[in-house]
Amino acid sequence: MHVFIIPDGNRRWAQENQKPFFAGHQAGIAAMENILSEALRLPISHLTCWALSLDNIKKRPKEEVEFLFSLLADYFRKLGDSKEVHEKEVRARAIGRWRQFCPSELREAIEYCASRTENYIKLQLTILVAYSGIDEMVMAVNKIKRNALWNGIDSRCVKNYLWTRDLPDVDLMIRTGGEPHLSDGALMWLAANAHLYLTDTYWPDFTPEEFKRAVEEFMARKRRYGG
Repeated sequence: MHVFIIPDGNRRWAQENQKPFFAGHQAGIAAMENILSEALRLPISHLTCWALSLDNIKKRPKEEVEFLFSLLADYFRKLGDSKEVHEKEVRARAIGRWRQFCPSELREAIEYCASRTENYIKLQLTILVAYSGIDEMVMAVNKIKRNALWNGIDSRCVKNYLWTRDLPDVDLMIRTGGEPHLSDGALMWLAANAHLYLTDTYWPDFTPEEFKRAVEEFMARKRRYGG
């Protein structure tokens, strides 16, 4: 099972709890750690979480973006050294334009984590960093054009040029924070038939129990794929 999470609500959580913005992002990282631990107890083979979009990097205040870079660098290094990650054989990596848009501290942390976990296969944790689904699709089309592959193009051809080409289709998409919409073409190719779980819960308050409930609700449904 492939579960994709759009973890929204960190800043609103901080505001409503009368805390600075960085406390919301720190609480969001803690929530991610708890959700990963719960995912390892469930029949999940792939867990994808959107940590930082290209829009976040380009449009949010510099102070906040720099804090997020540092926070994510710490998170990836912690993942790379995590006893749980190694015991449970979690492969952890980042997808997105992080090589172009992120500072060296974060790039090195991502590479460190990926190198330490690259041979694991029990669960694949993918963190989207400097990611845009629209950007991913545009770049795929441009690569197809450059390689003169317009004749006989099919869905398999398109997927082969995506950043996410080695990920399976998304089964369950979870969005926290009460906003009933997708963001920036989020995994648009892989999530075409995904079951949606939308919750008003802000990401820092999203518990392992609610995560488990969302997964169990999905597993109880009979999916028809338009049939």
